[in-house]
Amino acid sequence: MDATSLFKKIFQPLPVRFYELFVGLIALIVGAALIYLGGRGLLDHGGPYRAACTEWWVCPSCLGAGAWIVAVSLRLFRGSRVQQRALLFRPELLVVSLAIVGGSVWLFAEELPIRDPRVLVFGAVGAVGLWRWWTRRRESGGSVEGPAA
Repeated sequence: MDATSLFKKIFQPLPVRFYELFVGLIALIVGAALIYLGGRGLLDHGGPYRAACTEWWVCPSCLGAGAWIVAVSLRLFRGSRVQQRALLFRPELLVVSLAIVGGSVWLFAEELPIRDPRVLVFGAVGAVGLWRWWTRRRESGGSVEGPAA
């Protein structure tokens, strides 16, 4: 029995909607935690403790990423209809992929070796996201709206 058939045997009985709700719940928790930590760090940044953030851009980035993740989780709760359309729109996919590649470059700039797993994973995920954005852009003929019905 290969891994694909084993995976299908284990997860086949559950409907796709269960997975959407489960991933949506996890995304909602992560997004809420980012909003909380970013807001708390933003409030504490000017205070005497300075334990929240060492860089000024970290807290607003956490707030923005948390809000975006909560929005994606709400899409999952509403039902994304994965079979009909993609969960991430093309502009979102481009921005997130570029941010991930930027994170990889930032980790490398922090003097981590290029073979560090964090640098490699971030770089690979960002590259796959950019590749997927490019293929979706080419499939739609480069238009913003997508292919005509």
